[in-house]
Amino acid sequence: MRTTLQDIASDTGLSVSTVSRILSRKSLSNSENEKSVLSSARKLNYPYILNNHVNNENHINRIALITEIFEGEFYSSLFYWFYQASLESNCEFSQIESTHQKILSPEFIASIRKNYDAICILFSEMTESEYETLMEMLGDMPAVSLAPILNPYIDTVTFDSYRGGHLAAKHFEDLGYNKVGLIAGPSTKVEALYRKNGFLDHVAASKDMECVWTFKGDYSIEAGKQAYDDLKSKNISNIAVFGSNDQTCFGFMKSVFEDGKSIPHDYAICGYDDLPLCKNLFPELTSIHTDFFELGKATMRLLEKKLQGQNDSNGHVSLIPVTINKRTSTLGKVMSAVTI
Repeated sequence: MRTTLQDIASDTGLSVSTVSRILSRKSLSNSENEKSVLSSARKLNYPYILNNHVNNENHINRIALITEIFEGEFYSSLFYWFYQASLESNCEFSQIESTHQKILSPEFIASIRKNYDAICILFSEMTESEYETLMEMLGDMPAVSLAPILNPYIDTVTFDSYRGGHLAAKHFEDLGYNKVGLIAGPSTKVEALYRKNGFLDHVAASKDMECVWTFKGDYSIEAGKQAYDDLKSKNISNIAVFGSNDQTCFGFMKSVFEDGKSIPHDYAICGYDDLPLCKNLFPELTSIHTDFFELGKATMRLLEKKLQGQNDSNGHVSLIPVTINKRTSTLGKVMSAVTI
């Protein structure tokens, strides 16, 4: 009887997908799983080409980061730090522009499988069924998502957005603000929901704080301007506002200054992402810091483990910690009023 992948999987205690990945690879990293699979294949006389499995310490894993690209500092920062993270790994990083509809085409996936060893994707509006379809099309090709979904179908490495919202609310509480507000992100993006919930949950748990205003935004500068107009129309002042991303806060701040008001004397504001521009504004923007370099390193490590047959998980979520960089858009009122 001919030996099958299942026979080797049963002999080694590994999954069939791990065995398949190892035996289909042209070069190996000499991991324990690889040694075990090759030893079992020889013992069971599995018909594979030994020349495909010459250990090559110089083999570089080709990783594709596939995402839709929009205007703004977020994507340039993400790509730059992912590239820096790849320099500290055995990976070669490439960025590929796509949409979450295009990535599901057989032609696109065939090209990716031909040219890359593994992928990471960033599509915050992909549905669970789309993720399921993608995983089926990829087969045994390792994949990681950088965007959270409510019911993960794929291993995910992402920032702790809930914690970020909590840190913003805690900062306002420490500054003595009783009235706070929120510019929420798009309801279709799961990370925006987590940021919102983290902020509102902390406010609800505080006996001294109340969220007196919310505005539904879309992460854009224009949404920040619209949010200020809405807040002004409601005659709310002396309030601390959490914007779900920095871009929204930039628009909000611009409208505040154009209206002859000041930050943080009239309005304190905290953003999310801590983009490079935050510390080059006047006043500087307090923001939740997301470390793209750590995100990149964690993603590369996970993909390398998958390529070595050391990780077969699907649906596991790894959260990268966030911190808060406190600047004059919130602290200025304590230090000295900042006016424009």
